[in-house]
Amino acid sequence: SPDADVRVRVRGGMSITGDNSPLYIVDGVQVENGLSAIAPQNIQTIDVLKDAAATSLYGSRAANGVVLITTKKGKSGKSKFHFTYQNGTNNNTIRDEQKTLNTDQYLQYYREGWVNAGNRAGSYDSLLTANGISRSTNTDWFDAVLRQGQYSQYNLNASGGNDKSTYFVSGSYYNSDAPTKGLNYDKATYRINISSELTKKLSFKGGFSGSFQQTSNFLGGSFFANPVRAMYRLAPWLPIYKSDGKTYELGYNNGYNPVAVIETTKRKAKTYNIAANASANYKITKGLTFEGSYAMDFNHAFSSTQYDPRVGNAIVAVGGTIQNYTQDITNWVATNILRYKVDLADDHKLEAFAGYEAQSRSDVDIEIAVNGIAPGTITAAGGSSPTLTTGTGTANRLVSKFFNTNYSFKDLYFISGSLREDASSRFAKNFRKATFWSVGAGWNISNEKFYNVSWLSELKLRGSYGYTGNQGIDNFESFGLYGAGSDYNLQSGLAQNQLANDNLTWEKNIPLNIGLDFSMLKGRLSGSLEWYTR
Repeated sequence: SPDADVRVRVRGGMSITGDNSPLYIVDGVQVENGLSAIAPQNIQTIDVLKDAAATSLYGSRAANGVVLITTKKGKSGKSKFHFTYQNGTNNNTIRDEQKTLNTDQYLQYYREGWVNAGNRAGSYDSLLTANGISRSTNTDWFDAVLRQGQYSQYNLNASGGNDKSTYFVSGSYYNSDAPTKGLNYDKATYRINISSELTKKLSFKGGFSGSFQQTSNFLGGSFFANPVRAMYRLAPWLPIYKSDGKTYELGYNNGYNPVAVIETTKRKAKTYNIAANASANYKITKGLTFEGSYAMDFNHAFSSTQYDPRVGNAIVAVGGTIQNYTQDITNWVATNILRYKVDLADDHKLEAFAGYEAQSRSDVDIEIAVNGIAPGTITAAGGSSPTLTTGTGTANRLVSKFFNTNYSFKDLYFISGSLREDASSRFAKNFRKATFWSVGAGWNISNEKFYNVSWLSELKLRGSYGYTGNQGIDNFESFGLYGAGSDYNLQSGLAQNQLANDNLTWEKNIPLNIGLDFSMLKGRLSGSLEWYTR
């Protein structure tokens, strides 16, 4: 499906029951929707942080690794405009030998089986007639469900600035019709990045971005209503339409004619995203700076599914179904950091920073479903029998304090250390706070005087060890909860649906990593060797 999210796992999954997705940071801002809201043309670099020392800045949020994405920025000079257009096709990867047989081929094999079972060959045609099988019907279900897909992509950006201020503005649009009929996807994005040196001591950076995504699809999985499943399972002598050539034939596959499913089921999902960030950097004195940043990310999602009352035995029985779902996610994070950098003589360099960070996320969702749809109805208001009316509201908070230091000697030896305290609202009252740490060291072998390997231009040995935690669980899992729905005698009722767990605490990990970085052929080829435990 063209709207499928990119799934990333950094060094496999660590948690058995919790979330194993990495943390996505775009221009220093955590985002909830990963890569889906970013136009690929706007990405400058992507870096993946894996070991304890590298992820220590992000604390418990980085338990499954960090994907750092830097988008393009403006450069001083004349304004530049850049436009790209791409158009192409995409096809399914099913080979002819993977497709099912046609009617003649099927009946030939069935005839051989009929005769081999001891039956007379002359009685085979009467068997076909008795079972309503016509040799003249030869439906290619693969052709009925699949098509040649196509896509188009447009991207326009402008950038420029002067010695004090720069800007980068971009917009993009992507459209895709998948090789499976009924699967369509549209995405539009925009992004604005600005930076300005207001004074010799004070500088500012900001960004504003947004996206709109729309997709239409059908039910997947091992269900009769899945057209892709049906095209492998339905016999070629089954017709798509009745003899009039217009009315769907629904006498097989539990009433789910795959062509009827594609043409009558209306599944639309829309997602809107708005994100903004701003940061300021103030040079207090030589080597000492203060950084303050604030970022907000808002997502609104709406999906509507309309099941035609004529298609599918289960849907026909209830007179059609309409399902609507709405979700709003608001996420914000504020960070304050004090940095200090000093050169202790020519050969010694020391960097350190300390900070405080607060993050909040809230989720609100509403879901309704109704049966008995009036003809021509496209909203849930046209249903006569509500079957589901539910909604939830939830939130969580994370407050962190952290310290990090890095020391280097002659660009040969490196030592780093970090200490961080995270307090998460997701855990039991007495176990919300936890302290995590990491240490790291590196040796730049290629900078040693004794090093004399001309074909290997860079060789660096590094290692790290730490203690990290994971808070990737649902909200309120430590609480004893009651849920609605236990009604009796037309009176609403509550019943306990979750027992309290006063000892619920962080999922902890102790990662060890040893790596060797190398570069050869004058930097044309580079790589690393890693050994790690999690």
